[in-house]
Amino acid sequence: MIDLATTLLAACLATAGAQTLETVHAGAAASFGELSGLRAGALRSPQRPRAAIQPQSALLGLLRDADPAIRARAARSLRAYVSDFAVEGALLRTLADGAEDASVRREAARSLAPAGGRWNVQRALLDAARGVREPALKALCWKALYLAGQAGFSIRRALLDALDSGPAEERAAAAWALGASSADSQARTALIATAKDRGAPEPLRLEAARSLAGAVSLWDARDALVALAKDARSLETLRAEAALALVGALGDWSVQALLEELARRDASLAVRQAATRALGGWTLELALHFHLSQHGGRPLDPLALE
Repeated sequence: MIDLATTLLAACLATAGAQTLETVHAGAAASFGELSGLRAGALRSPQRPRAAIQPQSALLGLLRDADPAIRARAARSLRAYVSDFAVEGALLRTLADGAEDASVRREAARSLAPAGGRWNVQRALLDAARGVREPALKALCWKALYLAGQAGFSIRRALLDALDSGPAEERAAAAWALGASSADSQARTALIATAKDRGAPEPLRLEAARSLAGAVSLWDARDALVALAKDARSLETLRAEAALALVGALGDWSVQALLEELARRDASLAVRQAATRALGGWTLELALHFHLSQHGGRPLDPLALE
């Protein structure tokens, strides 16, 4: 301590100029006191940090924000925490709230989809799909049942019924959701029939063909897509969608040969482009286009683009 004080005193003397010796001593003492205070402060225990608010707690609070845009964003962000029962309950209440803005209810339905294996979530989404009037909300509720349809026959049966009858937008949403159940022969048969139905609306046929992409390793789905891609009398958009959906069957030499033939010689530029793209194999963009739940071993959110 004495050596340090002497050093400080010498430094002050070197720059003091016309200062008096008493002034210099006073300055050195003050500097030494500040240094001692710093040392003492460094030895004190740091203050205990305040407990951080869990993100889901903050989002649940924002679910009550005055601005519906913030409420909708909070509902969407809560998807990451839907395994938390408090979060699930809040999203279920939001979905069931007829006074809530439709955009907020849509995001609640979207975030509930990963919990579709739970009966209470299945029932809430199905009730909303059947009961709400707003078309975009109704369609998203049907789509959000994709995991529920995969998990249980009763929901799959409800999706098949919705595919069979009702407004075109609802039927297309049911076709979308059934893509996750395309390994089931009954679901696959219904999707194939819809894609081939020349009397069905174009968006519905396109959605049915798109939902067969995940089942292209199965002969009936593959044969249906091959037939649609080759049919020059069919809709150009449908032929292109079918050709693109064959991306998952490149291991079959006959499919590969067909895609090459279409890419080189088909009269439709859209079909040629789709076949060329399919020959490039699976990409993340294609996996999202066909609303798959995984790509390259990584989970995906099929509703990300909806």
